[in-house]
Amino acid sequence: MKIRRGFVSNSSTTSFCIYGGGFDAGDDLIQKACGILKIECDVESENFDSYEIGEQISEKSGLEFHSGPEGEGMYFGKSLAKMNDDETYGAFKKSIEEKLAEVFGEKIECGVIEEAWRDG
Repeated sequence: MKIRRGFVSNSSTTSFCIYGGGFDAGDDLIQKACGILKIECDVESENFDSYEIGEQISEKSGLEFHSGPEGEGMYFGKSLAKMNDDETYGAFKKSIEEKLAEVFGEKIECGVIEEAWRDG
């Protein structure tokens, strides 16, 4: 049996699984995170690009960022695969919850987020 490990060029499905939190693109918490991380953004602006802002938040915070189709939904957290071998699941979750609270300025409701979208 052959196992494909490379990029599948005809794939039209995107999926991810993280422990973290989800936000709407226009959420006040996104604006708050931009202020905390010193990123220029205005969620009310016509020029607001949720993907670009999500990438900047990710880069400055060390959290993973994923977005839904056409910018619907912004998700921040860490992949369960990134948990250290000697780390407990509880410690992994706590570290992400603390990081999200630091980045967004308040406690964020967290959980395992599994999403997938198919184009077509």
